[in-house]
Amino acid sequence: MKKIFSPNSTWTLLVFAVLAFLATVVPCRASSLTRVVLSTSDLGAIAKEVGGNDVSINVLCAGKEDPHHLDLKPSHLMAIKNADLLVSIGLGLETSWLPKLIKNSSNTKLSSEAFRHLEVGKFVHPLEVDPPATLSD
Repeated sequence: MKKIFSPNSTWTLLVFAVLAFLATVVPCRASSLTRVVLSTSDLGAIAKEVGGNDVSINVLCAGKEDPHHLDLKPSHLMAIKNADLLVSIGLGLETSWLPKLIKNSSNTKLSSEAFRHLEVGKFVHPLEVDPPATLSD
């Protein structure tokens, strides 16, 4: 069985999770923009709507790229190194590249509460479904 998500409940939960998380981060940095790094462009769109002019958005995986196997660039490393907040899908989507990126970024905030990583997938419940039948000759 494959896991899928109910579209209505998934996006609703993701939006509320990002809203709640950004609400705790944005007020902390009144003097400058909060630097938010997001794993996918969908999350980037949500974060931009929520954070507005108080956040600087950096999306690692553009819509045309495969979020399962992203080709890492030096700009990705710099984005993570300077991030105040990292938002990812989780649920195994970024496991081939995101942990390496975080480890190699040498972000000094990783060991303190100043750096935050939100995996929005923790707030959804995947549904179990049978894979679609294949046509045979």
